[in-house]
Amino acid sequence: MAIRLSLPRFGRKPDIGYDARAQQERVEGSRLSTESLALRLQQECAALTLLYRCPAEYGCDPQLGFWLQLSAWPLPAGMNQPVCPLIILVPRDFPVVSPVTFFLPAEVTLLPKMRPDVLLPAGDNVVAPENWQSCAWPSVRWRPGDDLDRILGTLHAALETAGRLALTLPGVEAVLSSQQSTAKDMPDKEVA
Repeated sequence: MAIRLSLPRFGRKPDIGYDARAQQERVEGSRLSTESLALRLQQECAALTLLYRCPAEYGCDPQLGFWLQLSAWPLPAGMNQPVCPLIILVPRDFPVVSPVTFFLPAEVTLLPKMRPDVLLPAGDNVVAPENWQSCAWPSVRWRPGDDLDRILGTLHAALETAGRLALTLPGVEAVLSSQQSTAKDMPDKEVA
């Protein structure tokens, strides 16, 4: 379901009014039930759709667990394209625990040709779906109950800074290309 609203990109966050049960579980710091987590992700999708003006959806995969996808997340300056889809893996303990892994399409790079998965590598136990690259969130101070827009802002700032540095530092392209070739020479990981 696509919702198109003409709201400013940056501004006051919409009041999405979390339900009382999810609010109580969040305050107690306990793990949300599957139903409450699904409701929270539905509310996160509604808020992100309003903030980023693109469709957001969520689901659950038997191997990956819960995920949330933005269909056209705006990339910062210094990237090879203005928008791309973004998939966030949502932990079972969300919102007490922050997400750790996200996926970007394989063709997304910082200029000049630096892949975000080299800059922000995900753990060895995370295998990206075909034609996607798996990345780890940059360090973020997560408070139980925070929303996904908070870490999306941190990611946007980290990619923007990396893009500026990649364009200005001499020799950074040679270092990055050697890291990427080393990563390509490693055997593919198998999913258990």
